[in-house]
Amino acid sequence: MKRICLFLFFALGVLLVSCTTTNQASEKQETQTKSESILPAGYTLDAIKVALQNYINNQLWYNSGSNHENSGQNITAFEKNIGQNIQLEIRNYNGKIYAINSAEKNDEEWLAYFNLKNGIVYCDSLLFPKDSAWPQEKYELVEYTQIDIQEPHQPTYSDSPYKDKMVTAAINYLEKFLIDMKSGEQAKDWDHVQGYLVNFQEYDETANAWFIKSNGEAVYVPFAFIENNGTITVDGITGYSVKNMMDKATDDPDRIMFERQINDAVKQLSNSSNEWDSISS
Repeated sequence: MKRICLFLFFALGVLLVSCTTTNQASEKQETQTKSESILPAGYTLDAIKVALQNYINNQLWYNSGSNHENSGQNITAFEKNIGQNIQLEIRNYNGKIYAINSAEKNDEEWLAYFNLKNGIVYCDSLLFPKDSAWPQEKYELVEYTQIDIQEPHQPTYSDSPYKDKMVTAAINYLEKFLIDMKSGEQAKDWDHVQGYLVNFQEYDETANAWFIKSNGEAVYVPFAFIENNGTITVDGITGYSVKNMMDKATDDPDRIMFERQINDAVKQLSNSSNEWDSISS
């Protein structure tokens, strides 16, 4: 009889634990479903968190902590929290989705703005209280959540037919750029140039390439993607050049970004074949 009672007690205990676990999972799912009903079509909480983690990683990966000239507060806002868990509020401002690190002090608050392109949720930009674009209207709270800020690592890039069109448009622009350079006053420095089209995401509005001239000068060439009725073209943006890039110290911020970007290239221009070849991953 004791064995039977013990068995029944054990079975009842397992049943209670099972029921509790099931109820908790059900409640969590119900809460998440309710939260996501506040989000516009195409958005999910998981997609928002992944998008923010990708944005943070890109900021940390390509910008050295010793130089914030190009990245502004974006880097300092994340560096101090590497390896830590940060608390977030997901907010809906009249259909625009933001995440705010509300646990920070007022002068260290930031808002991450999210957007949607081709079914992909991505973090578009970061705002700070002093920015004029900081939203002032009322918002609807979607969810309290949290993310881990990981050590920066090489980004992962997707492939798609749409991205292939973006790559083609970028190469067309860069070939015309080279023709212009080779017909200019410094034409001889562009005779045996190496080129790298830096990889990008299909939701990116801008991208860039690097050219290494025969005199050792590295030329940064940024550009913007323009889509019109399904056709993608590229418009140039003012870039800059860095003399003797590879003579800089290995921990120099410019060299760090340069080397990481060319290692992430999606296409490479061979100075021997004069063709843009795909980079094998």
